[in-house]
Amino acid sequence: MSLYHLHARALEGPLDAPRRDEVRVSQTDDADEADRWTRSQLDEGFTVWVYDHGRRSRLIGASDFRLIGHYRPRAARPPLTRHPAPDPHHRAETRLRSAG
Repeated sequence: MSLYHLHARALEGPLDAPRRDEVRVSQTDDADEADRWTRSQLDEGFTVWVYDHGRRSRLIGASDFRLIGHYRPRAARPPLTRHPAPDPHHRAETRLRSAG
């Protein structure tokens, strides 16, 4: 069993009729190879999840996958500016004070 499990998916268009829906997987023991594979998938528009297999299990074929990386292609990244959600408790407290 390889140390790294790599999963890439490209989904474009609506979920009920996507224009593109591709999945690719790979496995490797080499961190540099995992990095090269991830970068090549990102260049092709894929979102990539990188897992390590964790501790070896006594059960044949079982593993303890742990997510160690999640990468999205540059075009799919949200803008860096985010507005924090308003605090609902603060608004409720303000309303109560003004009503009394």
